[in-house]
Amino acid sequence: MPTKKQHIEKQDNKVEEPVIAYSLRSSFRSVGNSKGVIIASKLIEASGIVGNDLVIEASEGAIVIRQLNPMEVNTNLSSWDKQFREANTKGVQADTDFFGGIKNEFDEKEW
Repeated sequence: MPTKKQHIEKQDNKVEEPVIAYSLRSSFRSVGNSKGVIIASKLIEASGIVGNDLVIEASEGAIVIRQLNPMEVNTNLSSWDKQFREANTKGVQADTDFFGGIKNEFDEKEW
């Protein structure tokens, strides 16, 4: 006896999917002991990625390549004192626990 097809509504998972600007089909290629993919220039242009610093992330069924956005670090030491004073006047408190509460035997006994 045939079964009746049921309409299943897609659930909204509240995750914003990026708008696909360009898409193409490709395949993995062997590169030594690894696998590689040739990425068309048009695909790279559509992504807006500039430069060669990338982050490649994997999750179930997906590999995401995105541009690395390095944190801007002020390496000009002569301005650090001024920045600390400005932060203090704004009430910004310095981090006191860089290890998120992780302790070990040395911390407990030796200090």
